[in-house]
Amino acid sequence: FAAKNKLENVALVVPHDNQNGPSEFGINPNAEVTVTIYRQGKVTATHALGPGQLNEAAVKAIIKDTGTILK
Repeated sequence: FAAKNKLENVALVVPHDNQNGPSEFGINPNAEVTVTIYRQGKVTATHALGPGQLNEAAVKAIIKDTGTILK
């Protein structure tokens, strides 16, 4: 997926050993998609989205929170 879409500086994770990822990431096990924004190992924002919730409003909120790591 990452190579096909030419993603750079983006971590895509599909955990096998720990289904909900690292505990400090606060992954919601009921989420269909989780977007975690972090810098230097520290989580600055998390968006847990259920089925059908990855919509324009959610994308705008994610983009807005991306600003927290660009300062």
